Amino acid sequence: MSPVRAEGSWSSSVSNALTGFQSRDWTDNNSDSASTRTVWSGCSVVTGTYQNATLDLARNRTWQLPYATYGERTTSCGTFNWGRMTDVGSYHWTIKKINGSTSGWRVNVNSLTTTTDLTP
Repeated sequence: MSPVRAEGSWSSSVSNALTGFQSRDWTDNNSDSASTRTVWSGCSVVTGTYQNATLDLARNRTWQLPYATYGERTTSCGTFNWGRMTDVGSYHWTIKKINGSTSGWRVNVNSLTTTTDLTP
């Protein structure tokens, strides 16, 4: 069966993004038991050969507190999966590495979906 998209799902693309690029925010109210994941397809770099990317998931916090982070995930061009988020809030991911490096690369992603999936 196909996953059912739950709260906080969105789709987009990325062009010429450097490390440090931050996604748009989405809200997870923890009203389901879905996993938080981002799926990339059609990955390339501006110059050279694309190998992989590392994303870090973070929850925004109000006032002067730093982001609450949920760890880095690396994939060649596929699924970044952080599991279920039990903290209610607004989330985003940041590109931490491209081809294993923290600088010097620009990535393109033809299609990406960030979602919380419920598999019936």
